[in-house]
Amino acid sequence: MKRVIPMLLILSVVFHSLMVVWAADTAFQSAEITIAETGAVEDPSHPFLFGQDGNWEVTIDRFVSVSGDDMQMNSVQLARLISLGAIQCTVDVLDGQRWLNRTPAVTAMNNAAVLCVNTQHTYDTGVLELILQLRFRAVRNIYWDKDEWNYSCALYNIEGEKNTLVLEKGALLQSEQQLFTSHYLNLSQYQSTITITQEDVEAGMVLADGEEMYMATGSDKMLSFDFGGSVFYTTCISAAQKPLNLYYSFDEIPEVAQLYPTMELFYVDFRGSPSFINSGELTFDAIGGETTVVYSFQDEVLSPMISVYNKDSNTVTVRGVKRLDTYVVAAESVEGHEAVYSSSNAVPVKIPNAVRVETESNPSTG
Repeated sequence: MKRVIPMLLILSVVFHSLMVVWAADTAFQSAEITIAETGAVEDPSHPFLFGQDGNWEVTIDRFVSVSGDDMQMNSVQLARLISLGAIQCTVDVLDGQRWLNRTPAVTAMNNAAVLCVNTQHTYDTGVLELILQLRFRAVRNIYWDKDEWNYSCALYNIEGEKNTLVLEKGALLQSEQQLFTSHYLNLSQYQSTITITQEDVEAGMVLADGEEMYMATGSDKMLSFDFGGSVFYTTCISAAQKPLNLYYSFDEIPEVAQLYPTMELFYVDFRGSPSFINSGELTFDAIGGETTVVYSFQDEVLSPMISVYNKDSNTVTVRGVKRLDTYVVAAESVEGHEAVYSSSNAVPVKIPNAVRVETESNPSTG
């Protein structure tokens, strides 16, 4: 079947006609379909958000009946036949299978035939492309009832007249290959402090454009990020900064929580590991006051980070951070680890010139 599909697509485009192709002893008829959001014009790229259901109404615009007539089936009619068990819909994934959260399906939903697609997050800045193909198999004979002006599974109408056979049991309609694209949304605002709420994350609004970030800075080129009011990052933005995916999560990390069930811990995971050209400082609420420790969590290993405690703001700050990863903030040193603090007796922390850091009023002495 794979060998004949490309030729079928070429002929369909050139002649705009329906053709019957034989493969593996099964006849299928190429059908013209529309896949569009409710009340909207079809977008050829069928865009939808990562991690969220993409839903489209499906209409069969043209197929050929048993008698050779051109027919069409709107979304409501198709949904009715699906509900009656007269048509079985299958969605073949030709490219992008590994990114799917579940198998795409066409079902009867709210009196319409609806295709639902859902992909996993990539946490990247690009668009993910999927190639799908829809098939509709007649599980029963399907007739046209001229009195009801609708499709039916009954041989006779209510008046006792014989309905017109449209599709015989076993008939297969197949669409052309369809492109679907999963993506994230750009941030809605660029200011000297960019705020990304958890609601923004849930809405997929996590893409930061490099040029927009640079334009939002002042003469000092400094930019701050507020992640849900609990984590803050400040850095100097370069004109060469590339786009970033700032998706983050405050969800508990099970393997860490299980190891330290009685400890007060705070988690933040920057799933896209956004990387800045210049180093910056990353600040967290000091949940344990001056005993608070910040750990990076990589490859299932907790590693203590050098941090500075500020009594006035009750925060801890890690300096020299270029890439945002996964962090665990503990109210005190976890078992098997000693807290590593910046102090007058410690090895001086190298602070890049691009980042202006004020002296803390009461740094811990460890």
